[in-house]
Amino acid sequence: MSRYKINFGLIILAALSIGCVTDAEIAKFTAYGNQTSIVCYSGGIVIYDGISTGRVKSPEGSDGWQFMDLETGMLMEVSGDCIIAVK
Repeated sequence: MSRYKINFGLIILAALSIGCVTDAEIAKFTAYGNQTSIVCYSGGIVIYDGISTGRVKSPEGSDGWQFMDLETGMLMEVSGDCIIAVK
């Protein structure tokens, strides 16, 4: 096992032992760089359906999401009723 994996495991174990870290927080931390599915709706109609190359972020003061689109390689900024699922 690589040193990186051992250190990462120790960090997660320490965070869990504190008791103030939720499953969602751990998942968010460990999902860094994973492809993410984004589907956005407006009036019940799909207005965007794509996959990010990595992390999806919501800039401070924004009501939307930013990410790099896997298919086009373009920076996308979407807002609306979006479902974001890490693969």
